[in-house]
Amino acid sequence: MMQSLFAGVSGIQNHQTWLDIIGNNIANVNTIGFKSSRASFAEVLSQTISSATAPHSGYGGTNPMQVGLGLKLMSVDTQFKQGTFESTGNYTDLAIQGDGFFVLSDGSQRYFTRSGAFSIDAEGYLTAQGGSMRVQGFMADQLGTIANNMSPSDIQIPFGMKAPASATTEIGLYCNLNAEATDSDATLVAAGSTGVSSVSGQAINGAGGTHVITIAGANATQGSGNGIHNPLVTMDLDTTLSEFSGIADYENFTVTVDGGTAVEIDGLTENSTIQNLINAINDQVSGVTASFNGSEIALTRDWYGANTNIEMSGDIFTEIFDGGSPGGSWAYTDGIASSLVATDVFTPSGSGSPVTTVLQLDADDSTGLITNIADIGGGGITCYAAPDAANPPGGLALGTLTIETADTTHAASIVTYDSLGGEHVLNINFTKTAVPNNWEWEIDVDEPAQAISGNTGTVTFNDDGSLEAFNYNGGVLSFSYNPNTGAESVVNIDLDPGTIGGVNGITQFASATTTIVQDQDGYGMGDLSNVSIDTNGTIVGSFTNDQNLTLAQIVLADFHNPQGLMKEGGNLYRISANTGDPIYGLAQTNFGSTVFSGYVEMSNVDLSKSFADMIVAQRGFQASSRVITTADRLLDEVLRLKRM
Repeated sequence: MMQSLFAGVSGIQNHQTWLDIIGNNIANVNTIGFKSSRASFAEVLSQTISSATAPHSGYGGTNPMQVGLGLKLMSVDTQFKQGTFESTGNYTDLAIQGDGFFVLSDGSQRYFTRSGAFSIDAEGYLTAQGGSMRVQGFMADQLGTIANNMSPSDIQIPFGMKAPASATTEIGLYCNLNAEATDSDATLVAAGSTGVSSVSGQAINGAGGTHVITIAGANATQGSGNGIHNPLVTMDLDTTLSEFSGIADYENFTVTVDGGTAVEIDGLTENSTIQNLINAINDQVSGVTASFNGSEIALTRDWYGANTNIEMSGDIFTEIFDGGSPGGSWAYTDGIASSLVATDVFTPSGSGSPVTTVLQLDADDSTGLITNIADIGGGGITCYAAPDAANPPGGLALGTLTIETADTTHAASIVTYDSLGGEHVLNINFTKTAVPNNWEWEIDVDEPAQAISGNTGTVTFNDDGSLEAFNYNGGVLSFSYNPNTGAESVVNIDLDPGTIGGVNGITQFASATTTIVQDQDGYGMGDLSNVSIDTNGTIVGSFTNDQNLTLAQIVLADFHNPQGLMKEGGNLYRISANTGDPIYGLAQTNFGSTVFSGYVEMSNVDLSKSFADMIVAQRGFQASSRVITTADRLLDEVLRLKRM
């Protein structure tokens, strides 16, 4: 009888404990980082009335008979399931996604928590629990490096920290040099006796330098013939045609030029003078000029060059040009073709060797006289020697002329840094050469700095525009200069033009030239201006020199048996004999956890389940109390038996 009373009492006591646990869970439904608890129950030792017996002699065995002595609390387990996140906008508030705990210290002992509501105190320490605890992690050195095998220590944000300057060691070149670019304006320096009167245009190859052009040979000449008139007549410009007795037909006089169609001269009569005849020929016959040399009429072919001819027929021809008898004295001397040769010795303005080229000569379309030198600088330049009507013939003549072409360049500048953070502007100039797909480059640095070596070189391209080679002159492999500021005396810089054979750096396509210099890795001194925390718990400082340095890294701890942690209040846990030693590590490195800045992890209490558990606990409490009242009534009946 008494056993039922005590069993009911144990039920009441343990269900009350369960209600206490549920109440604590519900009370902390909004507590940051809180982890709910769960009660587990077990039966108390049972009283054995009879033990089990084995079957024997045809009789079956018997099971043991035992009466339970009530209920006991087996365990109270902390449920470390993930809680939801709440955004706070405060970068020092942190939440862990996954396993692990933040590590805190009060100076004498370490504690562990999932509550990441942290703040920074006046000394820059990252604190928790209203400043009574300091968050633990690994501190970086001045260069942002965290040493291996460090022990966790207090995290302190070094406000007022300066990021040290770093000298430039590499410059990236990412650009396109226009394959068709030319700024090579031509200028006539000296014409000499060549007859060149004007030079204009730009060299197509874009190469700047000096062209010394030597003209050898002779220009083309004109064909001509002198008539011989009938000696029986004294002839001058006023002599009339009627004075020549052999002229019976004044309309059958024809002139044929270069075997073409015969031109019949119109308008001549017996009263026409020699001057009238000359005028008629000049007016009606194209390509021929008639003139009076004092005693005879001379006919000159207007075209300069060979394979020309002037033929005539008729009475006028016989009497005035052919000595008075057919097949007589008329003789035409053919012109001579040009034998001019132009040789160009081009000396580049840069470091290239002189280049010798035989140039193309072009004739004047109307006269055949050589007047133009073509393909200087690959073409694009007009070099003109005009025909001279006042003092013929004009055109190109033997001699030497000098022409200068401007460089085709593209320049850019970039700021570099010495070891003290001093700024030095590098000016990089690319100059196109006369060699296809080849450019020269040169670097100069603003004073007081001085270039030491590697400041000139060449860059060549394949015919598909990709980089073929990038070379330094002088056998060096980098550019260096002396800043002359008290910093380290040599700043050594590698120029990165991209991959040989690739198009990820400098290229040469027939497109607009783009930026030459893209980036460099140096920087000056900077002051800490901002702090952020990334997903692996790294505390990163942003400095005024646009550099980011690691300041510290938040350490996490995990346990083989986190259920064994002892609650210390304030969302804190400490190790116990059953947790094992803490395992320290980093988010996303040693653990699969992730740290989110600007969030806190909320309580993982499930209200709906808590309310259901509370109802079940209440019913268990009520049922246990009924056991006590029922047992009491039975005892009362026993007492009544004595009275009776």
